Amino acid sequence: MLNRLSKDALIDALFIVIVLTLFIYIRIILPTVYGIEHPLVAIEGYSMLPLFIPGDLVIETKTSIDLGDIVVYRSCTRPGSFIIHRVVEMVEHNSIIYYVTKGDNNPDTDRIIGEFKTDNCMLNAPGVPIDRIEGVVVNVHVPFIGKATVKIPLLGSLALILKSILT
Repeated sequence: MLNRLSKDALIDALFIVIVLTLFIYIRIILPTVYGIEHPLVAIEGYSMLPLFIPGDLVIETKTSIDLGDIVVYRSCTRPGSFIIHRVVEMVEHNSIIYYVTKGDNNPDTDRIIGEFKTDNCMLNAPGVPIDRIEGVVVNVHVPFIGKATVKIPLLGSLALILKSILT
């Protein structure tokens, strides 16, 4: 009986250590390494099919933005939410660079959903300004293939479930 109890206590303690380690890694180490407040973002919708499905988790970082990159930006139409779409064009207007974004599975750019606004979401703009962009989804170079987007399939599902319960 005591042996079984000790084994259960050891398993519980190990589980707590693993959870605490993951928490520290996600909340302290990843933000420090990637220089961004929320380096992990869960995919919520279907606009980036077939690359991402709801529940996939992506890692974002602060880096320069190039045509074809997938960016994470703050939504004007859904405050508190992020949109994860591809940069399809870069437009300069009044010495400011704006990023025209589009979901891979969407027929049109994000202008149609009302996301091309200034950094304070008050005025129309030719694209998404840099001030609203949180980061770029991490890619790795695969020899003989090119860039591959880093994602963790379905791991963000728990975050989406908790978000729906809490809101």
